[in-house]
This record gives sequence, C-alpha cells and structure tokens, in this order.
Amino acid sequence: MGEYFDVVRQAVVARLSRQRRAPSGLGRAEALAAKELALPETALTRWAADACRQRSEPWLSEHCVRTYIWGALFARSDGLAFDAEVLAAASLLHDLGLALPPAAPGGTCFAVRGARESRRLLASQPVDDARRERIAEAISLHLNVRVPPSQGTEAHLVHEGAAFDVVGARWHDVRPADRLAVLALHPRQDLKRRLVPVLREQASRSPRTRIAVLCRLGFLKLIQSSPFEE
Repeated sequence: MGEYFDVVRQAVVARLSRQRRAPSGLGRAEALAAKELALPETALTRWAADACRQRSEPWLSEHCVRTYIWGALFARSDGLAFDAEVLAAASLLHDLGLALPPAAPGGTCFAVRGARESRRLLASQPVDDARRERIAEAISLHLNVRVPPSQGTEAHLVHEGAAFDVVGARWHDVRPADRLAVLALHPRQDLKRRLVPVLREQASRSPRTRIAVLCRLGFLKLIQSSPFEE
C-alpha cells in the first residue's frame, strides 16, 4: 500500500513539473557526439553487456545501451560527476526483470526483481559490495517517477536516460544531432510497439506495483506518444 501512494505522489509532482521542458540552451561544447560516449571498455561493462544481450531481445538490449548514453549526456549537461562503469552496468542490467520468467500473479515489481537478479549475477564478478549495491539500487529505483541525485548519481542518470528513451522526458536537453547519431548506432527497433504490451502484462499480473499504478495514470499513452519516430 505504501508503494502505491508513493507512486501516486511522485506522479502528481512530475506532472506539475512538466518533464518535457522547454529548451534548456544546452551548448555545443557541452554535448558530445554519440561515438564519443561508447560504453566504457572494462571487464565489468563487457560482462554486463553480454548478460544483457543473452537475456534480452535485441530491441530491449539496445534500449539498455541507449539508457547509458543518454544518461551520460545528461551528466555532462548537468555537470554531474559519475562512475561510468557503475552507470554502464546499471543501465545494461536495469530491465533484467522484464527478461525473467513471469512473476506469480500479485508478485513483486519487475524493477525489484531485476535488482535482486543483478545482485545474484554480480556475485560472480570482482565487484566490491558497495558498488554492487549502487548498481542494484539504481535498477530498483529506475521505475520511480523521480530519482533525484541525492538518491545516488548513477541511479539518477539511469532514471533520466531510461525516461528519455521511453517517453522523451527532457527531450530538448539533447541536441537533435546527438539523438540522430545515437539512433544510427543503436536503432529503436520499434520500441514503442514492443514495450507497451510487455508493461501492460506486468501491470496486469502485479496490480499493486509501481508499473501498475503508472499504467493507470497513463504511462502507456506517454510511451505511444513519445516524440521518437519509429
């Protein structure tokens, strides 16, 4: 019950603050071309990318890669320092819950399930406990309507990157040239059409979770009306 009312409160705040804001005046020097924002070349990132591809359909794994790139762009425009490896791992694994077998009716939110699965998978990697928890926390939080930097910079950036990719939040904060460059490297593969029924099924199976509340508040319509062309 607490999760239900917290999501409703967040949704009201977000609607009042209008996530699709007017242009912010992001300067050319502040935005980098997508080719300069490739995934970090580290063993953990390569492992996370492999785990994402092995468990997700291509349209979903590309969404996860784009989530990192958009998040990194927002970090630069907002002047936020971040751990690129943690952000990349969390972005790549943030939708693990959608790739898991369906939850039992009335079960746990897919973001929470994904966080638990990430902890299990990361136990096989040389990652210290603190960074593993930061990755898992970012995954668990990403479905919240708002994730301020005070809840973790990487968690905030995963949320911002995913929200941009799914509903076009902060649309004008990314230059058109950068949007085109990212999509040329990582095409959307009909994300809107593919994602909506997946989330609708999640909401139907678990009607008291965040995704169910968001769907009742019109989240699926926001996805379908996002400014991305597909």
